[in-house]
Amino acid sequence: MTLKAISRKRLNVDPGECIECLLDPCKFFGESKYTGETRCGEDSHEIVFVWRKFGMTKKYRVDLKVYRSGNEIVYLDKNGKMKCVIRVEPTKEGVDITVDAEMEAGLMADLFGRGEFKTFINDLVSRGIGALIRKRYEHLIVGEKEAGAVCTRCIFFERESSSCLLLMKPIRDPEKPECKGEKFLDAERVKMTLSTQS
Repeated sequence: MTLKAISRKRLNVDPGECIECLLDPCKFFGESKYTGETRCGEDSHEIVFVWRKFGMTKKYRVDLKVYRSGNEIVYLDKNGKMKCVIRVEPTKEGVDITVDAEMEAGLMADLFGRGEFKTFINDLVSRGIGALIRKRYEHLIVGEKEAGAVCTRCIFFERESSSCLLLMKPIRDPEKPECKGEKFLDAERVKMTLSTQS
């Protein structure tokens, strides 16, 4: 059976910045616990996914090509084993990211099952986006507590799951940041700063 899964994220980041971050599948998938190794060149992105179940360890190797059309990025395995379509849609707050993934029928797909494949894709997407956003913006943190800081205005806040991409944990009350404002980065201010630098 061919497995399919959809994962959605809502971020406070600039759409163009987000697309640039997503153009490298090795960086995108590299943070997941399901990723064994990555080898990336200019035209080739080789990734080995690892899955442990029933006392067995299975490896699933894909060699991805990257295609971009407007706000859509496609990761396509050269042998048709896997396909990920990533759509980046601008919103008033930032972007909505939708990852639509497919894995071909075979041993790995049989091991996963539909529910576990969705967990697998969600982990890849959450950790991948989190890592890319941290690498892109973490150096801008000044480390001083900011008065009036709320998670919903922070560039590290992910709205779909109400979680922090910097701390990599769910947020119970977005009005009371767990970082106490010390890691807060105002999304609008960051966008304005970056636009004046470009």
